[in-house]
Amino acid sequence: RPRDDARFDLATSAGTRFVARTVVIAAGLGSFQPRRLGVEGADALEDKQVHYRVRNAAEFHGQRLVIFGGGDSALDWVIDLTGKATSIVHVHRRPEFKAAPASVARMKQLAAEGRLRHLEGTIQSLRIEGDRLAGVNVQQADKSTVDLPCDLVLACFGLHPKLGPIANWG
Repeated sequence: RPRDDARFDLATSAGTRFVARTVVIAAGLGSFQPRRLGVEGADALEDKQVHYRVRNAAEFHGQRLVIFGGGDSALDWVIDLTGKATSIVHVHRRPEFKAAPASVARMKQLAAEGRLRHLEGTIQSLRIEGDRLAGVNVQQADKSTVDLPCDLVLACFGLHPKLGPIANWG
């Protein structure tokens, strides 16, 4: 608590009390949260058909997948799940990647072999039938839209810090 003499009264959770001229709060960046898809309906399907991490890779086997992202995580899962999933469409917003060059080359090789499909574009919406994900609509680089039927979406857009209560402390 601020004092009239420009110092602070401090108390620890153990009950120890201090008077201090300066208080330093080392809160770090807080917890890290995945960057979300940002389209209507995604929140309701999170951890069911819309995923931001892989907890059990076997859950993706035999599924029609759309994987978003251009970093190492996205390409690692594209490569790992090829041949295990029924189909994979990889979508990245631009021609440049942040992933390791060897991973990019492998993904492009798998696409050239017809083992997966790669698109340059961004998600526009989810296609939901009843309460289930049926597909995603992606706007391609040429501004055309393609409907991709799928069972599961894996979005690997990276993480951002979430400070929690300290963010609005003042």
